[in-house]
Amino acid sequence: MACVRKKKNGSYEIIVSLGYNVEHKKITKSMIYWPEENMTEKSAKKEAERQAVLFEDKVIKRRVWRQNYETCRLHK
Repeated sequence: MACVRKKKNGSYEIIVSLGYNVEHKKITKSMIYWPEENMTEKSAKKEAERQAVLFEDKVIKRRVWRQNYETCRLHK
């Protein structure tokens, strides 16, 4: 699940955790979401959460595709 944090400058940081690598270091991907100036606080937070879901799907699908591609290359 993605983590959404509000920054002091009004932006939102979205972080997706992908587990740990072989060296036991956490693998994360992140992005910054800037809400439009005319958005209310509530609507900005709601949109940031929506963007978090979309970003998480994108990161996970890309990772699954990449793993499948590398597996196919190994079996040739």
